[in-house]
Amino acid sequence: MRWMSQLMGGSEDAVKNFYTLAYHIKHSASFWWFDGMNYPFGEHVMFTDNQPLLAAILKALEYVFPVADNLTFLLPLILLLSFMGGAYALFKIIQSAGGSDWFSILSSVGIIFLSPQWLRIKGHYSLAHGVVIPLMLFAAYKFYTTKSKWWLVIIPLLAGFIHPYFMVMLALFVGLYLVLLMIHNLEIFKIKSWVIAITLTLLPLIIFQVFMWVTDPVADRPEAPYGYLIYRATLPSVFLPLDLPHGAECNRMVEDVYPPSLEGNYYVGLFAIITVMGGVMAWFFSRKMRFDSTVAFAFIAFLASIPILLLGLGFPFTIEHFDRFLEYTGPLQQFRGIGRFTFVFYYAMNLFGAVTIAYYLKTLGKGAMFVAILGLMVLYTEGAYFSRNINQHNEPVEVAFSQITGFQKEFADFSAILPLPFYHTGSENFRTLQFTPILSASMALSYSSGLPLLSVQMSRTSLSQSLQTLALVGERLNASTIVEQHKNEHWLLMVDPKAELPSHQKQLVLAARFLRAHDGFQLYDIEAKTLNELVEVNKARVKEALGSSLNLLGSDSLRLSHHVFYASFDHEQTTNIEAFDGAGAKQFDRKEWFSILPIGIVFDSIQSYELSFWVYAADQHAVNTQLWFWERAAGQELSFRATEIGDHVTAILGNWALVRYSFTSQSKQSEFEVLLHRDGASMNVLIDEVLLRPSHLTVHKPGRLNINNSYFQPNAPSVVN
Repeated sequence: MRWMSQLMGGSEDAVKNFYTLAYHIKHSASFWWFDGMNYPFGEHVMFTDNQPLLAAILKALEYVFPVADNLTFLLPLILLLSFMGGAYALFKIIQSAGGSDWFSILSSVGIIFLSPQWLRIKGHYSLAHGVVIPLMLFAAYKFYTTKSKWWLVIIPLLAGFIHPYFMVMLALFVGLYLVLLMIHNLEIFKIKSWVIAITLTLLPLIIFQVFMWVTDPVADRPEAPYGYLIYRATLPSVFLPLDLPHGAECNRMVEDVYPPSLEGNYYVGLFAIITVMGGVMAWFFSRKMRFDSTVAFAFIAFLASIPILLLGLGFPFTIEHFDRFLEYTGPLQQFRGIGRFTFVFYYAMNLFGAVTIAYYLKTLGKGAMFVAILGLMVLYTEGAYFSRNINQHNEPVEVAFSQITGFQKEFADFSAILPLPFYHTGSENFRTLQFTPILSASMALSYSSGLPLLSVQMSRTSLSQSLQTLALVGERLNASTIVEQHKNEHWLLMVDPKAELPSHQKQLVLAARFLRAHDGFQLYDIEAKTLNELVEVNKARVKEALGSSLNLLGSDSLRLSHHVFYASFDHEQTTNIEAFDGAGAKQFDRKEWFSILPIGIVFDSIQSYELSFWVYAADQHAVNTQLWFWERAAGQELSFRATEIGDHVTAILGNWALVRYSFTSQSKQSEFEVLLHRDGASMNVLIDEVLLRPSHLTVHKPGRLNINNSYFQPNAPSVVN
């Protein structure tokens, strides 16, 4: 029974999505507010990938049964039952087409067997509920036969509280389905039909949005997460078996033409492709088939899914020059993993293919029987290979969420856990480098102790909250408002001794009191007020070091014999935004290639360098601008790297973030080129105080207290709203 103590996947997404559900069930004070991460703010449950509807039900059951402690067993069981429910919904529709029970059962199970939703069990559990889309198709079928319409509202709405992607794709399907149904029934000019169609389509979206307005106080979440055209499906990922043995040659044929889908493959299956081709031809040549209610419904549902497929492919924004219109799509930009929209097409296409065979089974007899058996053999063969592929690439991971006990009493005097190395992913601006060991271990300790994490591993965290949190654990250049409000608390410092911590995180460890080792990690007690006290300690150390440091003399742009380059941009004009330091800052369009260093800069020494600069981080996506670094000598490229500047943020002051990028030259005549750029829509980025220096050299600029581009805040801590 090892699977009862394992997660269905070993990625950080699997750990996080299990943890958020388990912690919320057992420890969160509210049904709709998650307390486990982003301390002291917490997070709305909709932004934790927490399956809020399921979480609410299980949280209610937790008062009677130990649900959370047995979730490693219950969650796989729930998802398995969900897929079985999806098979039953498909079975009922196929059976209604006149298919015999044996074919209806085998075809519906086979469709579920090959479902691309199985790919989600490696981490995105909320998207692995196989009952959602088949149930929507069944509701659409009941509307076709009985005009029972309210399920067309209820199912997308409830599905939205499993995952918002479901609500959007199902609402789109309902709207398209109802319009096609009006055309089929010759009601396209009836106002009443349009009112019903628009109401049923928009009502779940409106109710959901009203709920979010009422329950979510955060006003500065990312409006357009990066990756809309990155995490999309492609034509080969939908229509070719790229991950199956018989698709290996197909993969080689298209890999240079079509880039692979980063979200995984969404293959519809050879069964669907062949049967739908035959079904479409039969539809146009057989008047009797067109008048069969189940076949007509399945064909309309299939047609309604085609525009959703195109959306999942990124159409029309993948057409040259059309990507500029993406910024005008409003809330649709929130759904960056658009490849998942092809789920609807998968089920609708396979359903139409199965219904077509079921129809001919009752009319053609033995000939159709042979086609049905052959089709099922193809469906199950591909399903078996698909299942094996999932098993091979989806290794489970042992977890200790429910095996550790007694920590709630031991750590009763602590308020939160501060893991080091610190991790933060959530605002679409800031993303620290991943440290999976501390991530999974800290979440396990958080669940077992009931203590929330100051770290973040979520999706749409408040930008202002992210700035405050990263200021808390970065280089301590000013007093933290979070600390001021929680200065009498004790935080549990959890440290991975195998990780190389940056100096500002090592400083926290040295200031804390060691408690004991735990599962390969070290636990410390640190008083919250210590973090602000360290600011004054750092100021004193800097004042002592200024006497032996190199003076930048306040020059706007200089290059010294000590291999230093500095640019303050004080001659530049800024609008609406005050420069970080001095009179001006540099603004540029990141869609263009901005050279942060003079082109052709050469330092005749092999040594380690640090490039640092300040970036205005209050603009959404500013710090996911990419830094492109080249080192060349004698016309040859010695090194190259492209990275997001957010990966190298070490300090926050107000709305500005300090970026540090280190490298070692490989030649005495190396030529460096460093550019800031990001593909996509135009966006102005503001930077200030660029400094390139040898790592061993200490420099400062007269005026404010600073050293090596670290500027100390002279005033009281500022509050970021």
